[in-house]
Amino acid sequence: FNRFVLLNLCIVMNFLCLAYFCLTHTTDVFAIDIRQKLMYNSIMELNYLKIQEPNGYMYGGDQTLFGRKAARTGCGMIAACDYILYSMGKREMSHEEYSGFVCSFRDKEAYRHRHNPVGLPPLRIARLINRHISGSEVGYIRRMSLTEEDLRTLITRAVSAGLPVIVRIGLNGKRLPYSIVFPARDKRIRKGRTDWHYITVTGINEKGRVIFSSWGGKGETDIALLYRELGITGGAIADKSLLTSLKGK
Repeated sequence: FNRFVLLNLCIVMNFLCLAYFCLTHTTDVFAIDIRQKLMYNSIMELNYLKIQEPNGYMYGGDQTLFGRKAARTGCGMIAACDYILYSMGKREMSHEEYSGFVCSFRDKEAYRHRHNPVGLPPLRIARLINRHISGSEVGYIRRMSLTEEDLRTLITRAVSAGLPVIVRIGLNGKRLPYSIVFPARDKRIRKGRTDWHYITVTGINEKGRVIFSSWGGKGETDIALLYRELGITGGAIADKSLLTSLKGK
């Protein structure tokens, strides 16, 4: 019996040593495949803003909670508010604290002088964000200046640096397919398609699976689909240093 146990221990140890060697030293196809599978099963994701609710939390804000105008056209306003709060170090907030900030931002800045019936333009969103953050600035890059690989690189670099990326989905033919889980609503799942909408990207994996915040839920889509459905009016709002490095890649 002791010999049997010892034999099995030796087999297990040999297997673990072989696996460790493959993952850290070997460059053959088998070892590379193992590393890729490990990376593909993991995702880089920000510890993003959570707004406490009675039945859970919202993953970022929900425009439908802030009046009729905001419900129709407030996705950019919410994306701006969430970016600002996240940049200020906010990770969890009460509903009251979050609502107070958004309502003040809505009345004093976003919709103070005019209400755009099609929502906030991306350059205005960038300017509004830059009024509130310090040490860095955000800028906007249009879809026409982006390739799919550029968008993937931008999101990957941003999330690696601990920063979200606001993506503007413009008008397009097929509309972006998505799946969103709502943690504050018994984890209800909604699937659909959208366009002319801002989302805040908070995670990505090696396969290009993208995590984003929208309508207070945590959504998923594919980077290839996201790029395809940006349309000619789409683009991304991100840290200027990342946009500069992207142009000079």
